[in-house]
Amino acid sequence: MLKLRIEGKESEINRFIENIHCDESVEVNSISDLYPNRKSIYSRCYLEIELIDDERPGEDDD
Repeated sequence: MLKLRIEGKESEINRFIENIHCDESVEVNSISDLYPNRKSIYSRCYLEIELIDDERPGEDDD
């Protein structure tokens, strides 16, 4: 599992979230609300995702 913090303009964050939902190699577990940064035009958002790939025999989940 990966925990991501995304920071940018609200429209950019929303576009990224739309795109990540379309990616079949990524499973989105949770998405937080948008939190505006103080004294800035930027906001932030937190995601928990899992990368989905074909597991090959002998490979570890590191």
